[in-house]
Amino acid sequence: NIHLTIDASGSMGGERWKNSIKMAMALGKAVDMIDGLNIQVSMRETDNTTPVISMIYDSRANKLNHLKMLLEVYNCNSMTPEGLCLEAMLKKKMLVPSNAEMDSYLINLCDGAPGAGYYGGTAAINHTKNQVKRINNELGIKHVGFFFGQDSYGSFDRFKQMYGMSQSKAIADANNATQIAQHMNKELMQK
Repeated sequence: NIHLTIDASGSMGGERWKNSIKMAMALGKAVDMIDGLNIQVSMRETDNTTPVISMIYDSRANKLNHLKMLLEVYNCNSMTPEGLCLEAMLKKKMLVPSNAEMDSYLINLCDGAPGAGYYGGTAAINHTKNQVKRINNELGIKHVGFFFGQDSYGSFDRFKQMYGMSQSKAIADANNATQIAQHMNKELMQK
């Protein structure tokens, strides 16, 4: 099982957003053609400063056209409530845990550190890091975080603090989303 979660903050606009949408559709299409593989796609955003996590697709219940339709109308224009949304995903049981018959992966696409209203700085980074640990420890889900953009003001360093050194991948060119497909192919081929 793969859960792709995308940062829908305003800073993800332009090429980052277009390529995140392309990646979501490409993963959805690939999963649609492979028996025994499922995917969920969620967006992390805010309504004003209130964190919102939107599950827009689940291959176990939706047709691929559902994903295509929502990706065509979805937009990014909010803030980055990173850890708050991950915590909500845990509380609402939106993540599929690993078990003896199935491995589960979380792929995060993002371009910076968490921030939404009063939620930000070191406290938000540590909170996000703790939620990632909970996802790993409580649900047995492996994760990888893909950071879009340049490492301005140490933002990739903060990203690595949240997602781990070896689980954080920088993608400087938003057009090079093939790194995500290559990483997941390597993970799946090990099984």
